[in-house]
Amino acid sequence: MKSLKKYVLVALGFALAGMFGAAFGSGPAHALVAALVQIVNTAANPVLTQHVAAENPATQAVWLSCLVRTTPACNLSDSNGTYFVPAGKRLVIDSLSGSFTVTAGVKGLVSYGFAGPGGTTYYFNAPAMYQLTDGGSDFYSWGMSARFYVDSGGSMNMSFSTGGTTLQGTAVSYAYGHLEDIQ
Repeated sequence: MKSLKKYVLVALGFALAGMFGAAFGSGPAHALVAALVQIVNTAANPVLTQHVAAENPATQAVWLSCLVRTTPACNLSDSNGTYFVPAGKRLVIDSLSGSFTVTAGVKGLVSYGFAGPGGTTYYFNAPAMYQLTDGGSDFYSWGMSARFYVDSGGSMNMSFSTGGTTLQGTAVSYAYGHLEDIQ
């Protein structure tokens, strides 16, 4: 008897759900139709376009690198050598990253220098963080968002110091940015 009662309740539940769906779920079905769009570019009715390179800094991206091994400084370079900002442009540095390895226990400092607006040279230190010690060497790295400007004709350099007279380590740095037109 209990199983018959259970089946009747389940059947009654389906019946009520069907009636509820029929009462509130019915209505006219609407078809979706895509309209054909045609664009005509004529002299009388020109289509507006936009030159992307002027408004999109990513089309003028700049990636620079520098490796210090035996000398305490180097200029940030591209594949052609030391990078000088082209005439009529300004280099905007968006981010910096890098790393250095020193003999365990030796402290290192990475500094950047660049010619900013008005020909003034600016310097700042990278916020290097200790990562690990491996095989008698300490490894440090950094990465930071930035907003630095280097005027046309200018360049950017990195220097690496271990506080002594002899360079005891290796440093590498990367600068990412884009060019802007000077107006």
